[in-house]
Amino acid sequence: MSDIISLKAVKRENFGTGAAREARRNNLIPAVSYAKDVETEHFSVYFNEVIRVINVDNGFRGRTVKLSFEDGAEKSVRLIDVQLHPVKDTPLHLDFTPVAA
Repeated sequence: MSDIISLKAVKRENFGTGAAREARRNNLIPAVSYAKDVETEHFSVYFNEVIRVINVDNGFRGRTVKLSFEDGAEKSVRLIDVQLHPVKDTPLHLDFTPVAA
């Protein structure tokens, strides 16, 4: 099993509750990447890809995630936190931190 997970990501221009709900309606999970002295980056990842990683690839914990954005940019991150739906137990929001290259 590879220690690197690849996910497609879409940059977000709008933030907040309404924008997050809109993303979820479009089969996306809102996410953010942040660290000290690094500008916060808002994006979304595809719900089906995240579920595949959790169920098939044994999750994110301790593994590097390579985000591939629609404009061709790539970024390596690690998962910090997952907010889950209280009833469905599905991911609602993901928090990442950048990995130094």
